[in-house]
Amino acid sequence: MKKATVAIVKIKDGNYKEAVNEVFQLLGGVPKYLPPLSKVMIKPNWVTDKHYTTGAVTNTLVLKALSEILLKNSAKHITIGDSAMIGKKTESVITLNGVGALAGKRVDVVDLNQTEYTRVIIPNALKYRRLSLPAVFLESDMVINVPVMKTHDAFPFTLGLKNMKGLLPDNEKRKFHSLGLDEGLIDLNKAALADFTLIDGSIAMEGLGPVNGTPVNLGLLIGSSNALAAEVVAYHIMGFGHLQPAYIEMAHKAGFGEKELKNIQIVGEKLEESIHPFESFYQRHKVVKECIHIHDETACSGCRDVLVQFASGYKSNSMEKVVIYAGDYNPDIDTKGFKTIGIGSCLHQHRNKFDCFVPGCAPLKKNLDAGYQQLTGTLRQEVK
Repeated sequence: MKKATVAIVKIKDGNYKEAVNEVFQLLGGVPKYLPPLSKVMIKPNWVTDKHYTTGAVTNTLVLKALSEILLKNSAKHITIGDSAMIGKKTESVITLNGVGALAGKRVDVVDLNQTEYTRVIIPNALKYRRLSLPAVFLESDMVINVPVMKTHDAFPFTLGLKNMKGLLPDNEKRKFHSLGLDEGLIDLNKAALADFTLIDGSIAMEGLGPVNGTPVNLGLLIGSSNALAAEVVAYHIMGFGHLQPAYIEMAHKAGFGEKELKNIQIVGEKLEESIHPFESFYQRHKVVKECIHIHDETACSGCRDVLVQFASGYKSNSMEKVVIYAGDYNPDIDTKGFKTIGIGSCLHQHRNKFDCFVPGCAPLKKNLDAGYQQLTGTLRQEVK
């Protein structure tokens, strides 16, 4: 059986173009993957309005290098596009990171939320029989996925397969969290699996990922035409090789690539010399459990982000016990002896069931702070 091949390349002296080019050369060269005069879609991670030096979004220098290499190798046209998480503006991400400067005669930089979508049928769907995908994506001859190597609050990590969720319109992103995120990733990638995955580990993120974590200056790129194999190598580099989330096995069964490290040929840097254990989201996320209980199992990334900011790094000087809900309302949760806060538009129809309701999609952290203070009569104190 022929092994899947994954390239690990170290970025030397800040030369991103040389590093991206080396990834392709180790895997047989750009022409092997890029048909002549192709329309190419580059799918970065623009989840939030933070600079790429935080590790939250794809490094603009990686996108610049990749675009230049593709144009040199006869790409007819390139579209660089993504959509930010619910509650954030993609245009702000583009502006903050200087991505607009990459636009030119043969390169478009787009907010996918501002483009046309087409409903597609998902073959052999696990749960989502139809999804909406951008027309510009569906019309592309080649798709290159450029996720950031990060920890995550719902999974141990977020890499290539999860990154494709940015293709969806906001209303369908919400459904993924309430109806099943694992199944959603599989069904989405049945229609949207990238032709090539280039994982951006130049500046990665650990701890409170995918947006509030700590940057890791890893200086690596991981590339492969085997989407799942690239994912597997990346999470081993992150020190999570002992884990295998449910979606990895599901992705293997769906035919997205190789899941076993022993069946993957690694070229370039050695895996064992590239491993850099990441602090997980759960190691860093310290909720004040004796006073605050959070139920966000079906919440979208927007509400989860607000709750992470609210709960992490703080202690409560209130003796009141509080339950905070986000996502779907669960009447079976025992709240006896607790005061309750509901947040987000998904709970708006149940707002009268809470002692305090904080509206918004996503709600503002300052409004959650104010609601908590109003409910308990106390301020939250920052842990020094």
